[in-house]
Amino acid sequence: MKRRVALCVICLLAAVVSKGADDELARLSLKGLAGIHVVVEDLNQDATDAGLSVGALQTDAELKLRLAGISVLNASEQALGFPYLYIVVVVQSRDRALYYYSISAEIWQHTRLTRSPTTEVWAATWSTALFIGSVGETTFTTAVRAAVKDRVDKFINAWLAVNPKR
Repeated sequence: MKRRVALCVICLLAAVVSKGADDELARLSLKGLAGIHVVVEDLNQDATDAGLSVGALQTDAELKLRLAGISVLNASEQALGFPYLYIVVVVQSRDRALYYYSISAEIWQHTRLTRSPTTEVWAATWSTALFIGSVGETTFTTAVRAAVKDRVDKFINAWLAVNPKR
């Protein structure tokens, strides 16, 4: 019953946030980003039990960014606005035979409010639509890693749209 409820919650979240914010205005928030830090949220027990790791997802994302010519910043390096790509993977297992998962990717930056320029806040300025899937145990890690890479590709395309290579 708990698993069924969790799946319903994931589906409801998908219905609410499935559009994402990868439009012209959101893309403008990426203009001039010289580098980006990558943060992968800690994985839940079902994900780690199935062999998925934060380290593998982090490496996959950073490699794709570097190959696209986007500088990857470590935690001690800083860029204007402290931008970071925030990746969240949530997994729900059903008897270790079927895995449901959701993946989101957002760019978070330190920003100022127009109405109050001295007020600084953290805000998600760009995001992809929430991705939801299900897969069997034998292809779980491959499928999830591929889906995360796809979310990173969407960011790269958005970044390149406003930061063309010279």
